[in-house]
Amino acid sequence: MNKSKFPWPFALINIAIIVVIAIWSRIAISPKPLITSIGELVGFAVFVIGFGILGALLLIGLSLAYQGIVYAIFKGVIKRKAIWLLLFLLPATLIAANSIYSSNPRVKARSIVEDGRLAELPNTATGIRVHARGGFFTGEQYLRFQASSEEINEFIFNSPSLVGVEPRLYSKASDRYFSPSQNDPDWFSPDLTDKGRVYV
Repeated sequence: MNKSKFPWPFALINIAIIVVIAIWSRIAISPKPLITSIGELVGFAVFVIGFGILGALLLIGLSLAYQGIVYAIFKGVIKRKAIWLLLFLLPATLIAANSIYSSNPRVKARSIVEDGRLAELPNTATGIRVHARGGFFTGEQYLRFQASSEEINEFIFNSPSLVGVEPRLYSKASDRYFSPSQNDPDWFSPDLTDKGRVYV
């Protein structure tokens, strides 16, 4: 690698990866509105992609600053292209790792737990499902998980927002404990398989 030549091909690869990750991440975390027309679909796509590109521009700026510093320091030392490739793709690699980590259901559930002033999910919780939808000023969040009855009781007891709230009790005789909505995710079923409690 000529020490006077900035390795732009590697920088451009890094930029392309960042753009893809930024848009994918925005799609993954954005609340999903109820879309009933092509116009609404286009509007949602423009909103998501637009914010994704804005996020990408910020990350690209920081990435180029990092690459410029690295090049200024090591341009007379590093000769091998493979090393430049590793150094220049480090920002995209870190961003990708963070996006993968943030897409973990347990990690995504933390925002719902915090917004709802709920206790931390039990360590042994399984089947964690998370869904969010809404518009610019309104939205709904869904969280579902499975745990033992003891752990669920502890979760309820330690949730600040449920302190002092008297639940509605339902048995198998009541086959449905809330009215379904067309906006509900497929896994959010209102049908009872056992007795339960509803906190409102």
